[in-house]
Parts: sequence; structure tokens; C-alpha cells
Amino acid sequence: MRLVKLERHSSASSQSAALSIKVTFAQFLNTACIALLVGAKLGGVLTFFPEYLDGNHTEFVRDWYIEVGAPLCFTMLINVFVPHIGPLIKGWIVRPLKIKMKKNKAVTHMELEDLYKRDR
Repeated sequence: MRLVKLERHSSASSQSAALSIKVTFAQFLNTACIALLVGAKLGGVLTFFPEYLDGNHTEFVRDWYIEVGAPLCFTMLINVFVPHIGPLIKGWIVRPLKIKMKKNKAVTHMELEDLYKRDR
């Protein structure tokens, strides 16, 4: 978020778009590229770090799908659901508890309206 703020966008929409692009790229790099590089046997590419890029697989063979492909797919599946957990917990657990605890303490009608108004 700090990097996007430093770009000084003229609107909130362009700032959100830039943030979305950066998060997507970072997730792709972190999920796909690093997992592929760790599992690949690319000996001799980094001569100054011989222990890196020295995985078990030179091709996409059956064992690659078991050791690298399946965990990669599972990680992508988790990345589909994890961003939605926070809003679900807020909407289904935190907000109803907040309403239950504060509804009898509201003095004015405006306070009740604010309590039942959804945060967007």
C-alpha cells in the first residue's frame, strides 16, 4: 500500500487499480514462479549459489505433479478463499455481536441508525 501511495495517483480508482495489479503480480510470483523454481533442477544456472535451483525434476513428470504441482494447486485454492474470511467474520460474527451489545445503550434514533448502517 505504501508503494502505491508514493505513486500519487489522481483518483482512488486508479490507486485501487494499481494496488490490485501489484498484489496480483506479487501473488503470482510468490505462488507460481518460486514454487516452480524450487522444484526445478536447473543446475549450473547460479554458479555462485549451487544449492539453489537444484530440485528433483528436469521435466514435468509424474513425480513433479505429486511433489510440486499438487501443493501449487492447493495454494492457489487457498488463495481463492482466504481474502473473503475477514469480511465474512466481520459480517456474520462481529457486526451482530456489536449490534446486540449496543442496541439497548443507544439514546437517540440517529445512534440506532448508525448502529444498523452497514460499513461499505
